[in-house]
Amino acid sequence: RLPALDNDGEHVEDSLILLEYIHEVFVGGPLLPTSPGLRAKVKLWAKHVDLEVAPHFDRLLSAHDAEARGQARNDLVQGLALFEAAMAPQSEGPFFLGDDFSMADIALAPWWLRVISVLRAYRKFDPGAHPRLQVWYEAVEARPSFQRTKVDPERLIEEFSGFADLEESAQFRRVGGS
Repeated sequence: RLPALDNDGEHVEDSLILLEYIHEVFVGGPLLPTSPGLRAKVKLWAKHVDLEVAPHFDRLLSAHDAEARGQARNDLVQGLALFEAAMAPQSEGPFFLGDDFSMADIALAPWWLRVISVLRAYRKFDPGAHPRLQVWYEAVEARPSFQRTKVDPERLIEEFSGFADLEESAQFRRVGGS
């Protein structure tokens, strides 16, 4: 099951469990704040991504009819808007907690990348409706750790090409492509 990590025989699965494991085991900047209240907030919003962003991305991409796509789009937009509203004000810094990069940022980053590449290509998703997330993503994208692990957006679009349909993604088909 992915994602997974094997660290000297310790096998760990599940995105959120992995993030906590990485926070506790590896040296580097903390992924969770020391304050119990902020710690709980970060965990809550990382879980929110798991429950209110990722599944709606999947539903929007795989839905075959307009009604199901519309509902999935609304649910995804709402999930993103709630995350955005929970973020620290931009004046305090670009990340979820302001200047501090956290588990909540890591939880959303791969999904936002898929939203702005795959959903934009195949479902006409407009990321411009989420300006705070755009500023946030620029800061995330500038991090060396993200640069080392980021999946190329073109590769993502190709990997999800089975979800394309002529109606919503015609402008993204390559000349001479299928």
